[in-house]
Amino acid sequence: MPGPVNESDGYVLLTICALCATLLLLAAFLLLVVTA
Repeated sequence: MPGPVNESDGYVLLTICALCATLLLLAAFLLLVVTA
């Protein structure tokens, strides 16, 4: 039981990290466009 649960938690963390990274990249791009 612990195995699959840990794997699912890992996938959730990876998804959250990917979403955060995408949001940060979008924010940086918007800042460059606004300041440019």
